[in-house]
Amino acid sequence: TSVYAQNDGSWVDETSPSAAESETGKILLAAEQLTAEAGGVVLRLSALYGNGRLALRDRLLNGTARLPADGRRMLNQIHHQDAVSAIGFLLNRNDAGGEVFNVSDDDPASYHEIFAWLCEKYDRPMPPSAAEESPQKRGLTNKRVCNKKLRALGWRPLFPSFREGYAAAQK
Repeated sequence: TSVYAQNDGSWVDETSPSAAESETGKILLAAEQLTAEAGGVVLRLSALYGNGRLALRDRLLNGTARLPADGRRMLNQIHHQDAVSAIGFLLNRNDAGGEVFNVSDDDPASYHEIFAWLCEKYDRPMPPSAAEESPQKRGLTNKRVCNKKLRALGWRPLFPSFREGYAAAQK
């Protein structure tokens, strides 16, 4: 989803302008164009997380977590099992060629919301605020990624939000 440059907290879907500003986003847009020209399916994945990939939780537990700025910036995520299920779901369809799909959970959340939930779950204090480092690899975006197009085909995430995904994760 790095192809979306929106920074105002707005919702984006597959019809939203894709005008990547980060180098990663530009590379992804070029790859999308090649895929579309070949009649392939483009999947725009949100930040992957799951067992072995729980950076926010791990930083909170090891004391290195920092709340970016005021914590209001949105984070869009997808559990790695849900990413795999979306790929399998679309591979088994004959009508998805040339289409673009956002693969994201149902509930974008702010950094503040995620850390507040993690702090309660692990009985830890809220991490201190820190200025955001810029530029980041994927840029400083602030958007909510909509997955309704994929859900309209019948796909459902096993982990509809970070809460279910993080709750299911092993320590």
